[in-house]
Amino acid sequence: MKSQMGPYATSARYDAEQEPIVVVLNSGSFFGFEKLQGLQGANGSQLNNVVVEAQSLRLNWPDIDADLHVPTLMDGSLPNLSWN
Repeated sequence: MKSQMGPYATSARYDAEQEPIVVVLNSGSFFGFEKLQGLQGANGSQLNNVVVEAQSLRLNWPDIDADLHVPTLMDGSLPNLSWN
């Protein structure tokens, strides 16, 4: 069913040199983002252990129990609020 969906993630990685998380899409495009809420305290090794899940629509970091929704990241509508 992925062919009927919009863009979805094929891979993700942490770029330790430039420090964004880079997401590659099925279209060949890619985007990057800096550490967002839930990722700020993670080290490079933890950030690089990212798994693409949920029909390629979710990024999961099992070492830090964090998840981000790919379409929300692409939309830019994810708030970056402080945890209380």
